[in-house]
Amino acid sequence: MTTPTGRHDGATPNPNAAPEPELLEPDAAGRLAPVHAGRPRAGRGVVASFPTALAALLVTGAIAFGAAGGFGLVSGSGRTGDTSPVTADNGDQGDGGDAGDAGDATGDEPTATPGDDGAADPSEQADPTPDADPTPGDDASPSADPTAAPVIELGLEVTTAPGKARLAWTACDVEAFAYWKVVRSRDAEVSWPKGEDDSLVMGSLDQGLQTAKDIEAPAGRAVSYRVFGIAGAEGARRIACASAAVRVEIPEATPTPDPTDVVDTGLGFSLTLKEGRPYLKWEGCTSGAFDYYKVVASPDEQVRWPTGDNDSLRAAIGNRDETAFWDTDVPAGKTIYYRVFCVHAGDNGYTTLASTVVKAIKTTGETTPPPDASVIGLEVSPTDGGAVRLSWDACRVDGFVYYKVVRSLSPNPSYMPWTDGTELIGVIGDPGVTGYEDTDIASGQTWYYRIQALGYWGGQKVVRCQSAVVAVTVP
Repeated sequence: MTTPTGRHDGATPNPNAAPEPELLEPDAAGRLAPVHAGRPRAGRGVVASFPTALAALLVTGAIAFGAAGGFGLVSGSGRTGDTSPVTADNGDQGDGGDAGDAGDATGDEPTATPGDDGAADPSEQADPTPDADPTPGDDASPSADPTAAPVIELGLEVTTAPGKARLAWTACDVEAFAYWKVVRSRDAEVSWPKGEDDSLVMGSLDQGLQTAKDIEAPAGRAVSYRVFGIAGAEGARRIACASAAVRVEIPEATPTPDPTDVVDTGLGFSLTLKEGRPYLKWEGCTSGAFDYYKVVASPDEQVRWPTGDNDSLRAAIGNRDETAFWDTDVPAGKTIYYRVFCVHAGDNGYTTLASTVVKAIKTTGETTPPPDASVIGLEVSPTDGGAVRLSWDACRVDGFVYYKVVRSLSPNPSYMPWTDGTELIGVIGDPGVTGYEDTDIASGQTWYYRIQALGYWGGQKVVRCQSAVVAVTVP
């Protein structure tokens, strides 16, 4: 079984080595930046209701969310909505950002925060504001046109997990494609432009994108999803493709138990250095209820499972006979405390069956400094609708994490290190998504933009690619 951090016999990026804000995080103004969905990972098989190519995509995508809790799947068959063009909503022209608009004034729709794959997500997160839509503005809202080409029906599959949903849909092969709109509704009717109970989950300029994650799905509620492909020039947008509405029940999150100190140690344990990095070896767990070894590290002597303050999960190993772990993704010159737990994963959380004692070791050697960031091209231009459109070259490096889209009224916008006046306006976790539209700007202002791509190097997140600073004045 592959571990979430470190490696058994080779280098693997370590998401826990350097704390970093996740894909939804406050910017300088206290807003939450929206996220473009990443590509699916390998996972459990699912039953598809449309062509084999999409079924294969869903098979690989279903488990990416389901590592911490099983996903249910609902397809576009048995839809509750139609795929005809939607009439314009004068109250929603420009769509200037309802990204992540999950919940109303009563606060009855809890949100979920994205976490690393395979790890439990935190249960609470501040609601994003309507200003954080990463998607193109609709200068003219789509409306019914009897002379327009017929709307292409998209197949749509939705898998669910506590507080989350993953969507996968078929391609929209049309000319003059503009962008995707993924919409969630609390009722069975889902429309674009949005109706009263609709929320924009995601938008993307990437016509090839066919998956999305809703990381703010209201746990314990039934919601409907629909995907729209918008085409045409500015001022003449139309719905070219649309899925049927798919209604699903979002599961409740399972509470994470408090960390506990285990009295029954039971497992023999050795901790040595291998090429300057910690190498752990322990006795096998004999309990018939065994599910995982959990390897936990801490900068102090309190090493617990479930993890407490300062603890980090370094590996989860489901093979009883695999009793060694080499933690390569830690910096030199650090003293780290380790403990290994034998655990059972039950319906009510984890039960610790046995554990090792806590041992400490100091790493040696030198950490190879990261290379200089690669330069990527960036083009920035104002649109007729008063927005600013950005397009950049892809950052093709190993260990890619996400793009940071930053802007400033001063000529030096930068995410790392944080620069006074810089606003983080977008976070994109898919290296293939290289477009963004900034709609939250006023006329007459000159803005400076930069793209910075973060990736792992030696277990730390560093800037691997960045663009030059480009200035644009909004008419």
